[in-house]
Parts: sequence; C-alpha cells; structure tokens
Amino acid sequence: MGWGDRFISHLFVTIYWDEVARSLRRAYPCLWKKRCVPDDISEKMTAVDGTGAELQDGIARIEFVDGAVVLKDQMKEYADRGHELDDVSFLDYFLETYHGKDLPDDGNDGVGNRPRSERVPYLEGSGRKGCRVVRQDGHETVPRFVGSWFPRDTPATREYYCANMLALLCPWRGLDDLKPDADETFADVFERFMACADDRVKNIIENAKYFHECSDGARLRKPSDMIPAGGGVLELEDRAPEDFSFDPDLSPLTMEDVAIARAGRWNPDDMMYGRGAMAVARGIGLFGDDVIEGCALPDVRRALVDDLVKFQAWNATLLKMTR
Repeated sequence: MGWGDRFISHLFVTIYWDEVARSLRRAYPCLWKKRCVPDDISEKMTAVDGTGAELQDGIARIEFVDGAVVLKDQMKEYADRGHELDDVSFLDYFLETYHGKDLPDDGNDGVGNRPRSERVPYLEGSGRKGCRVVRQDGHETVPRFVGSWFPRDTPATREYYCANMLALLCPWRGLDDLKPDADETFADVFERFMACADDRVKNIIENAKYFHECSDGARLRKPSDMIPAGGGVLELEDRAPEDFSFDPDLSPLTMEDVAIARAGRWNPDDMMYGRGAMAVARGIGLFGDDVIEGCALPDVRRALVDDLVKFQAWNATLLKMTR
C-alpha cells in the first residue's frame, strides 16, 4: 500500500487473463461446453440498459487515469503494438514493455551509465497516444494473473488448454491467427509450437500445470498425514477426493440455482457492515423521511431528479466507451 513497511524485490504486472479466455470461448464455441440454460430463464436474465435496449454480452474494465475514465482492454492494446514487436507474445508484451511517453530522439544515448530505452510507437490509426517502452536487461518483472487459472491439460479440455497456451505464448494480432487453417486443431498447432519452443517457454508451461498438481496432491492427502497443533492425529472420515475434472454432462440450470447464486454473491460480513452503516446514517437523518418501503437493505432515500439526470449522463458516457 506504499507505506514503506516492506521491501518487494520484483515488479508485478497484472494480466487479466479472463478477458482472453472469454474471447477464445466466443470466437471458438466448440472449445467450451457451457451449462444448458432453458429459454425461459435466459429471457429473464437478459440485461437491458436504461433505454430498454439489450446490453452487449461482455464486460468492460475501466480505470481512472489522471482524473479521466479510460477503457482498459489488454487484448486491444496488444493487437495495436508496433511492427517492431510483431514477434512478441502476449505474456512478453506486458513483461518486457510498458506504456510510456513518446519522447523525441534528441541524439542522447541515455542518462549517465543507463542507456536510452527503446521506444516503439503503436500502430498508425490505433488512436493511442504514447508508445511502448522496452525494459532494460536484468529487470525483475513477474506477472500477476487475475481471474481463473489456466485450464487443465486433460483429454476433455485438451483443445481449450492448447488454445490458452497459444494465446499466452504465441504472437498474434487476432485470435484467428492462432489457428489459420480451419481444418487443423489447436492441439496440432500447439504440438508444432512446442517442437520449436525453447526451455523458457517449456518451463512456463510446466509452471502453469504446477497449480493443478498442488491442488490434486492436497486432495489426495490422507487424513492420517495431517497432524494438528497438539500433536495428535486427526480422526477424519476417509473420503474420496473431490473430482474437479471437466464434466461434459452438466445438469441444466434452474431458477432455484439463479436465486441461490444471487443470494450468495455478497459477503455476509460486508452485508452486516453495510446494514450497520445504513442504520447509523438513517439515525442521524441523512436520508430524511422519503424512503422506499420493503427494501431488502435498510431504507434508502428515493432518487431525486438531479440524481436521475446524472445517472443517465454517466450511462451514456459508458455506452460510448464500450462501443
């Protein structure tokens, strides 16, 4: 948190891999068999905006940069890289380069003993300001993947696994570059890629599998091997390990499942804290007497006309950014 109470030896770069995995499933629906959703439930779950129009299926990630709202799309940012970075993979793009200012070349070789960093402008027509700055040799930058981990390498998920690894380690401009020949499979392309891969790429792939190996080892651990703090052996039932492998035959989704998911989406501690805060606010008269009856949370004031105008302006701005 920047408090200076600890020393971090590496620089962490956040990679939102769920964005890539979601785009792969949309571009190649055969990679992932989703749960069967009945038509009546699908209609009830359709999202609409303030005008009643259906929202596009997707999630936009926005960030505040210098007081302005900026749409963040790592896939689009990677696709807009300059031609000097054509052979750079998605992983290395964020590890080996970073966004910086496009400084003019004044003929200086650098500052002091530090050489000038190479700067690569984005593609013309991308509309992006600045450039990508190539990190100096010897940097210690590691990725921090946010979202679900990479899939298992099993027969049931082989194609999906290979597509994820190719998207991570093989250079591309669009997802169709990963498998140019429609008659080929992702497994065929991945095998050819691995035949020419260096030791670093192979180590990355093995490290990605290590998460599942640790998870399997923990589930297979015998109760007799677990020693409590007091030194005695825990007496637990000998249960079979839970199977987290891909199940192609999943049960249909029901309205009861939807209700359970909606009820459990909030942390109970956060809900209790929020109710307490609302009770304090109501006690000091922050919301006044104009409240909504029958609300699941403590009473809140009705939206004023100014609030509605402000919300519509925000909604219009977000819709323009996501189109």
